[in-house]
Order: sequence, then structure tokens, then C-alpha cells
Amino acid sequence: MCALIAFRCRCRSAAAVIGALLALSTLSQGQRLTLNAASSAYTVLDLGTLGGTISQGSGINSSGQVAGYSREAGSSLGRAFLYGNGVMTSLGTLPGDTESNGYAINGSGQVTGFSRGPNDDRAYLYSNGVMTNLGTLGGRSSIGSALNDAGQVTGASYTVGDAGLHAFLYTGGVMMDLGSLGASRVLVRESTTWVW
Repeated sequence: MCALIAFRCRCRSAAAVIGALLALSTLSQGQRLTLNAASSAYTVLDLGTLGGTISQGSGINSSGQVAGYSREAGSSLGRAFLYGNGVMTSLGTLPGDTESNGYAINGSGQVTGFSRGPNDDRAYLYSNGVMTNLGTLGGRSSIGSALNDAGQVTGASYTVGDAGLHAFLYTGGVMMDLGSLGASRVLVRESTTWVW
């Protein structure tokens, strides 16, 4: 079983990070490992899974809440999750979809990522127990990649006819096309934008 490990650190040394990661093999679910270096503190916690065989974290906020993806018991499909206060909660999917993934989390515990259906992916914003479909820029798919504390989401979406993949900003219930900086595709992830 491969379980998610949340790893928070104020890193000053790559050797300290490697040492903490090597110590992970001794952890069981829910167990904490705290390492202290001269000017850094590290806490490693095995978050477990949603009952399946794997999980991975994609985002963590300053409160220690984690967003990510985990398989559920008996399934090869994954679900986005929100981990907080010792509990991993499935965020489910958008109606009619079969799989989801959480990519980013803000300070309020809102999560963005994608929900996957038979023919497309849709960006979502999960807030207060509700997963909201953010739509697309007219194409078949979109993915939410990052969000701020105001709940504004950025990501990538196909345009009409899947002619291009553009960055978007979702704010006030509207997905705005940010373009592609002249390239044919763009991918937005956290604070970095890749264009090709």
C-alpha cells in the first residue's frame, strides 16, 4: 500500500529533507514523525487513504489541511479529498462523473482540481461541502490548478472546438479567457505558467 505523506517543512538543507523522507518507511497510518535540524522543524504524517491502495497530496495550506487524490476501497478510480483534523474526506465528483482529483487548497479549505467524466474533465471549486462545476471556455475540458484566499481559481481550458488550450481565471461565477501568450497551449500550475 502506498499512502499519502504530508510533509511540511521550512527547508534550509536538502540533506535534512532527504533524512526525513528516509525515515518515512517506519510510519504507520496516523503516526507522526518530527525531526529537528539546527534551524528547521519537520513534521511528517501518514494521512492514509480513502480505503484504497494509493493516495497523493497536491496542496497544503498553512492550517495543515491537504487536498489530493486517493483511491477508494475496491476501486481503481480516484476521488479528490480534503484532509483536516485527522480525517480524510472524499469530495466526490460532479454529477455523472467517475473520478476526481484535488490540485490546490486555499487558507479557507476551498479546493480546486478536476472531475472526470466519460469524455471530458471539468474544473471545479469545492467550498462548504459543495463541488461547483466551473465550465469551460467552450471546449470539452478544463482543469483548476490554483486558487487564492478569495476563491478565485486559475487553470487551463480548451476553447471552442478544442482549437486551443488557454489559461483562465474564474471569479464571480465567470470563467475569463486569459489567452495563451501566443502559444498553442498553456498550463497554469500554482505560481508558474508553462507555454508551448
